[in-house]
This record gives sequence, structure tokens and C-alpha cells, in this order.
Amino acid sequence: MNLKQDVKPDKETSLRIRKLELENAKLEHEISASQQRLEKWKTIAAFSSVITAFVAIVGIAVTTAQWRSGISQAEENRAATRLAEGISHLTSERESERLGGIVALTPFLEGDDPRKSLQVIRAIVNQLALEDSELVRRAALSALHEFDPRSLPEADRQRALNSAIAVNRKIAH
Repeated sequence: MNLKQDVKPDKETSLRIRKLELENAKLEHEISASQQRLEKWKTIAAFSSVITAFVAIVGIAVTTAQWRSGISQAEENRAATRLAEGISHLTSERESERLGGIVALTPFLEGDDPRKSLQVIRAIVNQLALEDSELVRRAALSALHEFDPRSLPEADRQRALNSAIAVNRKIAH
């Protein structure tokens, strides 16, 4: 009986030693270079979703900015077309088209672009010098009367006034 008890602890000890050796091998494997590379790739893969989300948000922001820019450009193009058409209507032989030109140009007097306002003032003032129709003349004067000259910078106000004076002198002579 004593011999069995002596053998049993030796076998148990050897099993424990074997178990520790296997655990050491497992730890060495986990720490090995290939395992470390694998862990790095796992970390990169975990961050790739964050990077993808960031790129998507940046893409949405850029797309939105381009969309807004396109809308703004389209509005500017439509305004330029309306301005050109309004001015071209002033040269029509038909009274109704000239009157329509005055009406079409009036919103540009109240707009945010002083260059367009100045251009419209000059066109309307020049039209006054050439206009035979009392109705169109009154519409032109009404449009100029409703215009607030303080909406223009001082230099543009002076240009508009000088243009009106020059046209008035041409009419007087």
C-alpha cells in the first residue's frame, strides 16, 4: 500500500508538469510574431469600420456642398437669363413687351447684387430717354421711384446718378 501511494504522487506530479508545459507552449504560441501580426490585423479591422464611417460622413458633406453649389449656380444662371431677357424686352417695338421688360427688371433693383442693380438702373434710365409710350415711361419712373438708393454702395449710387444726368442732358439737347 505504501508503494501505491508513492507512485500516485509521482504520476500526479508528472501530469501537473505536463499540464504546465502545455500551458507554456500555448502562451508562447499566443505571443509569437505571427500571432502578434494577426492581433494587429484584428485591431486594424476593428478600426476599419470607424474609418469607413468617417469617409462616408466626409463624402456626404462634400456631396451636399457640391449640390448646394450647383443649386446656387443654377439660380445665378436663371437670374442672369431673366436680367438679359428683361433688358432685351426694353428694345422691343411692342409696348407690352417693353412694359414687361420694366416689370421683369424691377426685382433686380431690390436684389443683393449692386452690379445688377446698377445695370438695371442704367437700362431703365436709358429707356426713359427713348420711350414714346406714356404707360411704359410711368412704369419706369415708378420702378425707379420705389428703388431705395441707399441699398447701393456710395460709388455705385454716384455712377447711377451720373448716368441719369448724362441721359437727361442728351434729352435736353
